[in-house]
Amino acid sequence: MLAIAAPNYLPNPQVEAISLPHHFSTLLKIPWVRTHMFHHGCELFKLETYRKMQSTLMNGGGGQIKNTIHDSIPFIRRESQENSVTGQQLQQFLNLMAQEIRVATLSAGQPMTTFNQKLPLYRWIFISISYISSVDIGLDVRFFVDRLLQIYIDANSQRVNLIPRIITDPIEFEVLEMLRDYIDCVKVNYEQLFGTTKRTIVMTPTLREPIDLPSLPPIHDKNLLIRGLMHRETYRALLRSHHPFGNRLLELGYGLDPRNYNVLKFEFSFFDGMGDFFLAHEASVLLYELYDKSRLSEMRCHLYHMLRLILGTNTLLAKLAFAYGLHQGILDDELNGVIRKEYIPTYGSMSSKQNDDERVYQEEFLGDYFEAYVGALFWEQPKVAAEFVRAIYHNVLEAITKQLPPDISYSHWTWNVIGRSLVDKRTYN
Repeated sequence: MLAIAAPNYLPNPQVEAISLPHHFSTLLKIPWVRTHMFHHGCELFKLETYRKMQSTLMNGGGGQIKNTIHDSIPFIRRESQENSVTGQQLQQFLNLMAQEIRVATLSAGQPMTTFNQKLPLYRWIFISISYISSVDIGLDVRFFVDRLLQIYIDANSQRVNLIPRIITDPIEFEVLEMLRDYIDCVKVNYEQLFGTTKRTIVMTPTLREPIDLPSLPPIHDKNLLIRGLMHRETYRALLRSHHPFGNRLLELGYGLDPRNYNVLKFEFSFFDGMGDFFLAHEASVLLYELYDKSRLSEMRCHLYHMLRLILGTNTLLAKLAFAYGLHQGILDDELNGVIRKEYIPTYGSMSSKQNDDERVYQEEFLGDYFEAYVGALFWEQPKVAAEFVRAIYHNVLEAITKQLPPDISYSHWTWNVIGRSLVDKRTYN
């Protein structure tokens, strides 16, 4: 196993004197690469965990799954600093990964070396997950993600419920059957989504040169396609008395109070979370690949954090969703009328002035559309989704770095790139 100087369960334990593959050790000597591998490992863990928890959707929707995942990494950090049962399990887990990496590396005839820089235990865990996923040494990263997730679940079994809820309410059965019929019958605006119209976005008046976008890849399974085009909040539009769905509920003697139909909200709440985690993962991967190919040779930790944040902001994602017309992808006049009038009444209107609250809400609403579509595309066609997202991010980064020098202040960058200031959230540090 990795040669760890001594098992250490003191506050903020530092793991040192670790035997690593030589090329891995060389990479980790670059500060921002260490930062990248840590964040990449975190994002990969979240993405794979979210996908694994899909069966629990009816327990509380995608939002509850996301809350569980967002709690897991701070928990791992805290427990890795304690002399607890979980802390010791995390140490043993790192030892397991280290042993597997060592055996696989030596079997491939690659040299090992000693890395002497101290890093906290929890950072080594996620850096190792990143490494396993990034090299072809015959190890399956999902095995290690599952083991780490199980440590978290075992320690939080009182509040983390992974047993899928069985639907027994006859009303919920009826509503889900109606939803299947709606998905089968509703038409898709294929021309809007997949036509030959050139797609571009403009970031801000400062960055006003249009950025070309690739064509939107089609999702072939109609069930997935509709779920990728339906916002989790717009199920409320189906519950209007003027909508055939809501009218049918009234005919059956049911009311139209949205609070009684969480089963619908849950059904449409999964893919935006999947897309959220997938986009964060792809942003990290692309930034490293561009650096590795000398396209971002001046990369530093500060610039890396800033670009990751910009690529994931709702301001950008909303522009992408609007450019592709994702919010108009379903040919349902009642649904589209509600979206336009109640959710994004001023978005895209040059003559309308938005206050900050309106802008934030409308960008978040539209941003969820892009996340949901990408999440559904990733579910069906992972490689196509990765190529699509990386093409967009590559073009956006090219425009940013071409038009703005990298040495100006963070505040200046964010104002010029997306038109507002961003908080530099360096999570999990």
